Amino acid sequence: VAQKKYDIARETFLSALEKLRSIRNLYYMVDLLMEMADLDLALGLSPIRNLNEALEKSKSAGLEKKIIKIYENISKYYEKKGDFRLALEYYKSFHIKQSELEASNLSMRLEILSVELNFYKEKSENMKFKKRSEKLERDIEAANKTLEKMKVQNQSLLKESLYDEL
Repeated sequence: VAQKKYDIARETFLSALEKLRSIRNLYYMVDLLMEMADLDLALGLSPIRNLNEALEKSKSAGLEKKIIKIYENISKYYEKKGDFRLALEYYKSFHIKQSELEASNLSMRLEILSVELNFYKEKSENMKFKKRSEKLERDIEAANKTLEKMKVQNQSLLKESLYDEL
């Protein structure tokens, strides 16, 4: 009964794989190949062919997280088989790829923080300019008022001088 279920699952996977290949959907094709590798493991078969194909597709599509998971799965498989040299080789690849992804993520976060910092600096500078501009406007307004007072006084003095001359 269990073998029959595995056979049905395998046929379903193969049918889905052909459909995904026809539409060139690498993302889900990789997922499907990884599931097929799990099925092979459950049946006592080697998952390496499916995992290698999934790894190749992941690399060509730049699916970094999937590459990491595949390296980890291959490493675990070889470890279970007792082939510790290959297990270590794939574990190193897994670890290196994971570190690269973490470094890339940190780099992106740093870039985002840098952009945010520049935004706040510009905003702060804009606020300083706005305050300076407001102060200049008040100074100009005060100077204009003083000028108006001087004009009024000047006219008053002019009238007085004309009156004195007469």
